[in-house]
Amino acid sequence: MTSIRRKKFMHPGLLHTNEDFARIKLQKQHGGWVEERAYNQFVNDAYSNPDHALMGPYECVTREFSSDYEASAEAFVGDSQAARQLALLWAIDGNEKAGRKAIEILDTWAGSLKQFKGNGAQLIASLTGGTLIQAAEIMRYTSDFWNPASISRFETMVREAILPPVTQTRPNEDQKLPFIGNWGTSAEKALIAISIFLDDHHLYQLGKKAIQFAPCANLTGIINPTGQSSDSGRDQQHTQLGLGSYAEAFQMMWNQGDDFYSLADNRLLTGLEYTARFIGGDDVPFDTNFFTCHCSVLGGPWKQISQDGRSLARPIFEMAYAHYTVIKGLKMPWTEKLINSEIDVPHELNPCGKSVDQKPHAGRSKPSSYSNRWWLLPNLALSSRGLNGVEPGMSRQLLQAKNVASISLVCLCRPQIFVSSALTANV
Repeated sequence: MTSIRRKKFMHPGLLHTNEDFARIKLQKQHGGWVEERAYNQFVNDAYSNPDHALMGPYECVTREFSSDYEASAEAFVGDSQAARQLALLWAIDGNEKAGRKAIEILDTWAGSLKQFKGNGAQLIASLTGGTLIQAAEIMRYTSDFWNPASISRFETMVREAILPPVTQTRPNEDQKLPFIGNWGTSAEKALIAISIFLDDHHLYQLGKKAIQFAPCANLTGIINPTGQSSDSGRDQQHTQLGLGSYAEAFQMMWNQGDDFYSLADNRLLTGLEYTARFIGGDDVPFDTNFFTCHCSVLGGPWKQISQDGRSLARPIFEMAYAHYTVIKGLKMPWTEKLINSEIDVPHELNPCGKSVDQKPHAGRSKPSSYSNRWWLLPNLALSSRGLNGVEPGMSRQLLQAKNVASISLVCLCRPQIFVSSALTANV
């Protein structure tokens, strides 16, 4: 059994660290028109408005249209996205009005949210709850105006409302098939974020073990040795959701000194290369015997790789590409080709505010106005140590790649995506 980790967590230490913020400020000050355009898009985005009108809160959040809380999912997504972008605006620019609005959103939901209901409870708690926690981590450790009592109340809400659906592995009346496929990868990502925010070493170990050993949502069960995803036969949107969730989880763990990017012979790299190659227009091998647990409820098992979502590349590649190619010195030719291509995510499909599968849930939140044109951004804060002897937790994000919208914000639009953060995307 793995021993419980006792080393102190580094804060802020989710997708953004103090080192990241220093680099972003430097790029903002000395960057060119690409950085300027990206920053302007971020600042002018609807979710970056310090006068954001709260859409919630709700006591119960559900994606079920027939529920009395039908509007709750849209409100939770919108407010969580705003909280994170406003927290970033505070950390980057020192915009106190934005920071205080972020805290207002955090406090408002902390005082009301009690539970998640419905068949999508695990997904929205993991993906959108994770977005809210990203905001909380930033405000807690970069400001002095979020009072301890409010922070404690937010922590209680995370433990009592968000954590239960995130960690559910046994079926119940609402969640009949929890922790399978991308439900599991999303939950694993959220569990890592929650554990760091709460300074909970036990939860952190649970997250690490889940990524390695969860029966229907472990790294080698999601990505096979050729790079095929267990969702490759379903569609490319869900495939990218899983890959992006792992990229975010691994980056947070890297910031804490753990290198899961290297797990299983750099399996995430292999998965990104396979999907980038296919999205970019090339043929890839397909194993009909590799698929998601209980895939029959999704139309599987599949006889061939899905064309659904092909050529729609989500912004899930940049962060891992930067890590593997710059920090590790590895090659990712198919990913490099993709991020230098003209392939784009149409505005209406931008997962910063939309559902990954564009089913009815997609109408519940407006998309961010970010442009998804991709660029390679120059690094302006390379470590004086160079690349030799780089360890987990050192020289994070020496190079930030792609996506004008990110302005090296460690992928604002990620999984949320996943993007975001996946981060606010729902399945």
